[in-house]
Amino acid sequence: MLARLLLNNDSHVTVTIFESESSIDFRSQGGTLDLHEKTGQAALKKAGLFDAFLKYARYDGEAFKIADKNLLCYITQQGSKGSSTTGRPEIDRPRLRELIFRSLPEGTIRWSKKLVKISDGHVLSFANDSTASGFDLIVGADGAWSKVRPLLSDARPYYSGIAGHSLLISNAEQQVPDLHKLVNRGNLFAFSDGKSIMAQQIGDGSINVATWATPFAGEGVDLAFQDAMKLAAAIKASHSSQELDRKVEAFERDMFQRATETQQLTYDMMTAMFFTPGAPREGIERYILRAVRGELGPWITTLLTPVVYV
Repeated sequence: MLARLLLNNDSHVTVTIFESESSIDFRSQGGTLDLHEKTGQAALKKAGLFDAFLKYARYDGEAFKIADKNLLCYITQQGSKGSSTTGRPEIDRPRLRELIFRSLPEGTIRWSKKLVKISDGHVLSFANDSTASGFDLIVGADGAWSKVRPLLSDARPYYSGIAGHSLLISNAEQQVPDLHKLVNRGNLFAFSDGKSIMAQQIGDGSINVATWATPFAGEGVDLAFQDAMKLAAAIKASHSSQELDRKVEAFERDMFQRATETQQLTYDMMTAMFFTPGAPREGIERYILRAVRGELGPWITTLLTPVVYV
């Protein structure tokens, strides 16, 4: 997305993406993503991709249930009607990835370029023994065990305490009609005993089932797209290396603040459902209030607390 934003509207910026995978369909890309209006959708509009996105968006995919292991539901939300164009539509991750990749000029992406290290002078070394250099700015988007991050910080990922497995049920409506009805074209989250089963319907009618992962607040892709918008604006507004340094530093301060808030939201919601004895019953009120606070701000918590506890 950052590359698309930088290259859109005849930008003076040149961009190269070094991609570790060998092709766009090298491996499965997972389930679905919901895009929020002010972040994910805003980035798509800025990139000139929103109309293309609408061809794949599923506004009826917003439906979700939160239940326990006996399917006692604590929260049920219906999805929007199929004709709706408001809300937080779902899109399959492979479709979104393909949409963005296909929008880039030919040659922008260098496939099979797995980064191994960055040497002095900002020389990129790849697993196939090739190298690249001569960049004004290097943006590391190489995952949890990034080879770029150690140049800037000694922070390292740590184990959240949650692990699991995922599987795909094809043709779910015929094979598992009861589960298909429960998921209702959206998502089902069942928590109990520090475990969970999460199911979400994919655009082709299959169901992705995951018995894993922290109950992320649904902000990951939106936060990344917002980062891309802000960083692209900073880069485009820079006309010297000194100005670029200043604007990137300002962007990073803002980015870290927003990321910290989202990480805390994710951690709090994980704790409410996985590490609270008696959850989901004993953790559902904190889960709801924390989600609302993350969306609307801390002031709303005072107003909603009595309602949740009634």
